[in-house]
Amino acid sequence: TEELLKALEENNLKPEDINVVINTHLHLDHIWNNYLFKNAVIIHPTHDKFAAMNKEGCFTYIEGMTGLKFEHAHGHLDELMVIYVTIDNNTYCIANDVIATAKDAEIVDRQHFLHKDHNSLVKSRKSILKNADFIITGHEGIIKNPNR
Repeated sequence: TEELLKALEENNLKPEDINVVINTHLHLDHIWNNYLFKNAVIIHPTHDKFAAMNKEGCFTYIEGMTGLKFEHAHGHLDELMVIYVTIDNNTYCIANDVIATAKDAEIVDRQHFLHKDHNSLVKSRKSILKNADFIITGHEGIIKNPNR
């Protein structure tokens, strides 16, 4: 929480300035700070759709947002998404725990006890590595795609 608040402050932002929060999946380490963003619509994957919860706690389903491409990924768990955005002719993928670390991008078949379906996970990783120039990992920040 402290790191997040510090990063917002460094960018002249406060939690109430944020109006959309996108959760790639609902593991606690990825949603813990949602409570800070009281003015935000919270978006997360649910089955084969993406749900948005408004301030009143009502859910609506969305297919996408301008400038972002949402894609279901499988293997880490069932309800999971990756997000692609292109900036300055580079495609970035917010890969969450599909590619949690740089090692996951280098060793595509790397196993971890937290993944539900290893074969689907490898397929999802290969798709990201095929489509992204840069990968925003689940736990190590931004890395350059080692295949490019």
